[in-house]
Amino acid sequence: YGHLVACLEYLSAWWDSCGGVYYQKPEPLAVEEESPGYKAFQDKQRRVQSRAMKMLAAIDKRFHESILRRLTIATDWPRQDDGGLRLLEVWCSQVSRPGLVIIDVWSMFRPQVKQGSQYEQDYQHMSEVKTFIDGHGCSALVLHHCRKAAAEDALEEVSGTMGLTGVADGIVVLSR
Repeated sequence: YGHLVACLEYLSAWWDSCGGVYYQKPEPLAVEEESPGYKAFQDKQRRVQSRAMKMLAAIDKRFHESILRRLTIATDWPRQDDGGLRLLEVWCSQVSRPGLVIIDVWSMFRPQVKQGSQYEQDYQHMSEVKTFIDGHGCSALVLHHCRKAAAEDALEEVSGTMGLTGVADGIVVLSR
């Protein structure tokens, strides 16, 4: 439940900065409209829609039509190596301007782990996504779980190897 709300909060903040209107006094300044895509693998469509509608209520009603027209939410999506990146390519070609892709959660999108170096696989899989995102000039928020044990270095709390964190432009570790 927490990651769903966090994603929707991030999406809400993204709308404020890139979604078509930048709040500036005394007049709002229009910015180029971009389309976000939220891939919510751990939740059902009804639950995501219910939470999104509650959050939409907090956004100025003048922007509802634009948000609903541009936002794509998917709860069923193939893994990265099973057509997931190709389907993202199709989505990018169908929206006027892709601006944000949210992958919630990484373990449901990434290819299955195989024999061999876990670091190399983590790095390769995340690099493919980053190359794709960079090539389309948009941003990505990829959610991933943390280890149960705390660490001195926040990057060491991320589940998996440093191959994941080594690719990302930025890392945010949320904890209670």
